[in-house]
Amino acid sequence: MPRTIPEPLLKAMAGRESDEAFICLLTIDHSSLVSPLLFSADNQDTVSRGDTYISFSFNIVLPNNEDGKAPVMNLTIDNVDDEILQTLRQLDKTSLPTVMLEVVGASDPDTVALSLPDFTLRDVGYDAFTITGSMTLEDLVTAPYPADEFNVANFPGLY
Repeated sequence: MPRTIPEPLLKAMAGRESDEAFICLLTIDHSSLVSPLLFSADNQDTVSRGDTYISFSFNIVLPNNEDGKAPVMNLTIDNVDDEILQTLRQLDKTSLPTVMLEVVGASDPDTVALSLPDFTLRDVGYDAFTITGSMTLEDLVTAPYPADEFNVANFPGLY
């Protein structure tokens, strides 16, 4: 599906100079959360599409393009607020949290210029200063196909 970026944002992204600032928005969601965790990489809270993204320092290392491997992004969040770590610790362990990264223009935060949805947050670790994790997409390259094994136990009529 082609991505449509509004022309003013596209010109700002492609131009040598621009007055437009771009803001990264991070959404961490899980079935056991009442509402998703919403973070803005701006130095102030950002309201986008009716949701308030809390200003918080985080760093994303974008996925690499290695053939045969699923893309992996690395996330680092400053561990200055104990509430984030406590929330991540209390998540139901039967499923992993999902992460979405979006880029919006500061002049029009309701228009998403880039969206990277459906990442899964894995390998969460922390220390006194940071919370880290890797974000991956479902690895369809190494998923078994077909899902079942055709053997005597599963399909006795074949033999």
